[in-house]
Amino acid sequence: MMSYPTASYDQLVRQVEDLRKENSHLRRELQDNSHHLSKLENETSDMKEVLRQLQSKLEQEAGTLASSGRTDVLDQLKELHMDLTNYYELKYQPHNLRMFPEMMASQVGEGEERLSIGRARSPACPPSCQSSPASGEGTAVHPGNPHQATGEGRITAQHLEDLCKERSMLLSEIEKEERERRWYYSQLQGLSQRLSELPRLDTFSIQVDFIRQQLEFEAQQLRSVMEERFGTSDEMVQRTQIRVARLEQLEKELQEAHSSRGPQEKSALPETQSTECLSKASVSDMDTGSVGTLEAPGEAGSKVEMVFWLLSMLASRDREEMSRNLLAMSSSQESCIAMRKSGCVSLLVQILHEGGTGEAAGTGGYSREARSRASAALHNIVYSQPDEGQARREMRVLHVLEQIRSHCENGCDWIENHLSTPSPGGGKSIGELWLSYSQCVI
Repeated sequence: MMSYPTASYDQLVRQVEDLRKENSHLRRELQDNSHHLSKLENETSDMKEVLRQLQSKLEQEAGTLASSGRTDVLDQLKELHMDLTNYYELKYQPHNLRMFPEMMASQVGEGEERLSIGRARSPACPPSCQSSPASGEGTAVHPGNPHQATGEGRITAQHLEDLCKERSMLLSEIEKEERERRWYYSQLQGLSQRLSELPRLDTFSIQVDFIRQQLEFEAQQLRSVMEERFGTSDEMVQRTQIRVARLEQLEKELQEAHSSRGPQEKSALPETQSTECLSKASVSDMDTGSVGTLEAPGEAGSKVEMVFWLLSMLASRDREEMSRNLLAMSSSQESCIAMRKSGCVSLLVQILHEGGTGEAAGTGGYSREARSRASAALHNIVYSQPDEGQARREMRVLHVLEQIRSHCENGCDWIENHLSTPSPGGGKSIGELWLSYSQCVI
């Protein structure tokens, strides 16, 4: 009978010892936490002191700049604040490209519904026309040999109208994406220009360095937003190839439809559809050539993207916009190498040395601003040459060409200013004078 109370007492003693150990362990943890908290408080106070000193130093430097008349740096700080605000508004706007596939799917569904209605009205349509998807965003449709019509009049006007609507829908999608991409490239070009316009001071300036870091950070964030909206380069290439293949197939079907119909039936189409057919012919030819270039083995995805980007710019025929985009595309070494491989050097040389300059250029030439942007882009491409020997040779040629262009522009300005002034008798003519200067430069 006595063993039971003894066992209960021993069990209670062990429990008390365990509670004491646990209590001591908790006390040690509490001491460690309090020590860590005090350490964090000390670090926070140190950081506050550093920030207070940095703020006082920035205010002192801003006062010095304002007193010395350097208000451009202060204006750049204000612009940087506005740009960051606009960037965050852009980043969290609702029309993100994550919703773009859903929008594309809805457009594809509408196109398929319209095509199914048209094909129900015209059952004599060939099987190849009925099996083709309504948009290039679906499965990849490679252009093949469509089924030949066995007789005239089997392809109705409704089917032709459906094909033209499908093609116009594809072209509108391409144009919309191109317009958004151009806006992003213009923003990157503006950031790059502001970086190049930062004042170069002999002494280190915290404020200028802060502006430079913020601009670089903003450019990096803008590139990440572009990738989020448009996807990677491989996704853009795949999307473009699907659209190009579908446009080629639509073009072949339209050509067969027009050939099967009589001349009097061709003239019955709406004038707007005929205009779209003619405008698409040149774009389709360029896209066909680009596909052959892109399928070569070993080519990088950036080159493929650059070729399609260049072709889309050529289709727009806006020379000022093309020179801006070429300059923005030459911002990195990889882009310069891709532009060199895709044949942009000859295009830049054509922009630099075609037609007149300034006001004398007329409608057929490029403006002086476009030539200046093309010259900067060509300069970036030449200086990004990985081969040092080839780079030195190209630099020498570029220097000579720039001197010739500069003398020609000066000659054109001189001719414009002295056109009404008669040349003195016995002297050289204006053309001979500037020709001699150009020969001396060469």
